[in-house]
Amino acid sequence: MGIDTQDHIMLKYRCLIVAIIILFFNQIAQAMVYDNRFIPLFKSPRVMMPNKHSCFTPELFFATASRSFKDSDSDEEIGLSELYGLYDQGQLARAMDCVGLPNLLLPEWRRYELRWHMRGKLQAQSFVFSLEKSIVSYCKKFHYFAGINSLIMQTHGRTEFIFDNQSPNKVFGVGNNQELDQIRRQMNDLLNLNAGSFRQIGFGDFDIYFGARKQWDHLYKFRTFYLDGRLGVLAPTGVNQDWNTVGSIPFGGNGHWGIYGANKVEIEVKENLKVGYLFRINKRFARNVKMRLSVKGEPILFGVEYGKVRVDPAPTIIFAPYFAAENIRDGFGVHIVYTLRYHGQDSWVDLRQGSDLVELDLKQAIKNTAWSSDYFTLKAFYDFGKTKMERSLEPVLYAAWDIPSAMLATKRVYKTNRFTVGIQFSF
Repeated sequence: MGIDTQDHIMLKYRCLIVAIIILFFNQIAQAMVYDNRFIPLFKSPRVMMPNKHSCFTPELFFATASRSFKDSDSDEEIGLSELYGLYDQGQLARAMDCVGLPNLLLPEWRRYELRWHMRGKLQAQSFVFSLEKSIVSYCKKFHYFAGINSLIMQTHGRTEFIFDNQSPNKVFGVGNNQELDQIRRQMNDLLNLNAGSFRQIGFGDFDIYFGARKQWDHLYKFRTFYLDGRLGVLAPTGVNQDWNTVGSIPFGGNGHWGIYGANKVEIEVKENLKVGYLFRINKRFARNVKMRLSVKGEPILFGVEYGKVRVDPAPTIIFAPYFAAENIRDGFGVHIVYTLRYHGQDSWVDLRQGSDLVELDLKQAIKNTAWSSDYFTLKAFYDFGKTKMERSLEPVLYAAWDIPSAMLATKRVYKTNRFTVGIQFSF
């Protein structure tokens, strides 16, 4: 065996080791899962290229939010943690009394509504890794591919409580408000709650998918017509919501396994002018969750009972039409995407056991699991290989801004802006 052959074999082994390391990394990483209502974890369309069926895309994104959308029939914006309901200190004190915890409010205050606004901020930074690889071509008609999407993310935020002076109560005055605030902190301690600053870091759900793509040239007078379909699995390897930290969010599907199916169409109407859409349905599977539970209708973040329920998430439906103008000038182009997401109301079943169980009030908590959002994505990119006669590995450099909108039925989601920079290699 010659030296060249030995070197070639060693190179193959090294490539195999690198591939195994990459695949292992993605076994523990976060996917762009679409069904997270706190941060828009979705990707904008890639720049499609003739005879380039594989794609590698690393990117960074930064996200920030300080308000939430309330209901689709209201333009009102609320604090982040108010997504789960308004904090009523009187209501919470009565709920604590039901489970045998001390009621720290003065007797003359206990029958009143003592409402607090929960203001705060969430910021996130993330590194994203995406790989889609063509695996086989059948009769030159269909291209089969497999893909993985992953990220690692850090979030940090805070929650501030501001007493609602319009609260219908008899507690007035700065001194009384300060005393109520001190009692509020003591109540949080009794509930083992961190209601101040927090930080999260870790991986998220792992996504792997398989699909087939077909391209037609000059179909119905269009230059090109792309059609692809895919099926994927979402593994719950991500950071889950911490029920002892107000403001904590899940990095993916909050511990639920999931599957999805997606269909994508892209049409090149005329040279460098494209339209398309993505349609996708996610379904997370039911699992048993030990979490905070409401007794008197208090927000689930402050639920005074701690027990097990079986949570069966509703499907999430995603529809994202888009427009692309490529090579506007020497490789520069833009994408405009509108992403609409709808998630139905989850189903909860109480799994607590015992003869002296406290009665729960979960109506509002379950109602709050339904949400919807719409986003506009503005993406500018530069294709370094667009003007070349023969293309190799020239990348596409891009920047995108995901802008939350209330144009349609937006409700019960964070109003999160996300800024992304990335680079696409097609091969």
